[in-house]
Amino acid sequence: MNMHKVVDRAQHRPASPNAALTGSGEHRRRKLSVNITPVERIGRIVIGLAAAIAGIVLLVSASSSLAAALEVLLIAAGLDLLVTGAIGHCPLYQRLGYVPPSLGGRP
Repeated sequence: MNMHKVVDRAQHRPASPNAALTGSGEHRRRKLSVNITPVERIGRIVIGLAAAIAGIVLLVSASSSLAAALEVLLIAAGLDLLVTGAIGHCPLYQRLGYVPPSLGGRP
């Protein structure tokens, strides 16, 4: 009898570790809340795009492996800013529990 309960629990485990799933069926996606203000979103997109372009330009003329590694990091940081600005969700803000006051957070 106990073995049957263990099997039942194993069958009811979610397919993925994401607890906040929306939708139905096996093709579910996490619903990400917007936690970045519109002004910050625009700033992230502009700065991220500029950093990614600058990193690519500098990477083409890299003279050492250290310079190339730093330029790859600049590209990655730029792409991170670009993506978080485009989707309007910052995972770090979510983890810290920060919500800007203009989006309903505490002043």
